[in-house]
Amino acid sequence: MHKIDHYIHTETANVDNILDTTLANIYLKDKKGRYLDCNQNMLFVNKMQDMKGMTDSDLLWKEQAPILAKNDAEIIQQNKAKTFIETVQVDGSIQHYLSRKAPLYTRQGTIMGVVGISFLIDDDASLFKAIHETLPLAMPSPVEFNVLPSQRSDQNSYPQLTTKQIKCLYYLVKGMTIKQIGQQLNLSPRTVEDHLNAAKNKLNCHSRRELITTALQLPIIRNQL
Repeated sequence: MHKIDHYIHTETANVDNILDTTLANIYLKDKKGRYLDCNQNMLFVNKMQDMKGMTDSDLLWKEQAPILAKNDAEIIQQNKAKTFIETVQVDGSIQHYLSRKAPLYTRQGTIMGVVGISFLIDDDASLFKAIHETLPLAMPSPVEFNVLPSQRSDQNSYPQLTTKQIKCLYYLVKGMTIKQIGQQLNLSPRTVEDHLNAAKNKLNCHSRRELITTALQLPIIRNQL
């Protein structure tokens, strides 16, 4: 019995170590959105020693807390796992997370909250492209996009993009480099940069990552993927 207890303790410690060293945010919340537990990476992101009992309104992304709470509520109300792309603002920087969330149950089988794992998405255009290519086939668990209010708009409210700007955005979203886009459109890399910078300004984006995410919201881009 002592050996069994030692084995269980060791294996549990190993699992905890794996969760604490992963670069993803792993967390448990109750029905009121209060954090029950999280891994070390989550603590590092929020620069806090203990998050238990806190809600998203208490953390660095408090401005986006209502959106995150809405996503959590959907998991609880619908009693099923879902995937979201969640946009938050941390220390003035807009960050995008791919979040998989599922109901958290008690031993009696009743829902007590949400368990989630969120990966920070860098400038990975291939990931966004893969998501959109998979969407028509992903019937059981669609990916939902949540963007900041400043990013949310319909196509008609965007400033007019030129044909070249749209083409540059399209190939950027497809994962091409500046040089490859130039070769595709017979433009110099400098000209491609100029078109993308102009599009970034028109779409009120502050980084290449934000530009890619916003471009994917445009039907004129999305429908061609």
